Amino acid sequence: MNEVIEILKKIGAIIPNSHFVGTSGLHFDTYMNKDVLYPHTEETSKICRMYAEKYKDKNIEVVVGPALGGIILSQWATYHLNDMGGNALAVYTEKTLDGGQVFTRGYDKLVKGKRV
Repeated sequence: MNEVIEILKKIGAIIPNSHFVGTSGLHFDTYMNKDVLYPHTEETSKICRMYAEKYKDKNIEVVVGPALGGIILSQWATYHLNDMGGNALAVYTEKTLDGGQVFTRGYDKLVKGKRV
């Protein structure tokens, strides 16, 4: 995990020593802006490879990310899982009006009964 933090610091995605209020209302002195990561494809790939390495023996069949902010991560993580011998799919959820997440586009059929 320290390597992930170092990558995020290097590209400026971690903003320390400030004041942030999360959507939960909690207050934080450090913020990680994932959107700063995405333009850096090599770093994004490297971080997702580390997560894939951690879960490669779990026989994951589907990787899911939220549409807003998670598609890129789920795609890269799935790519690396499959490169390590897996055969997973990558899908995403979309936000509902009440703030929940739901599978659309037929993805519910791809996830049902699978290891996610």
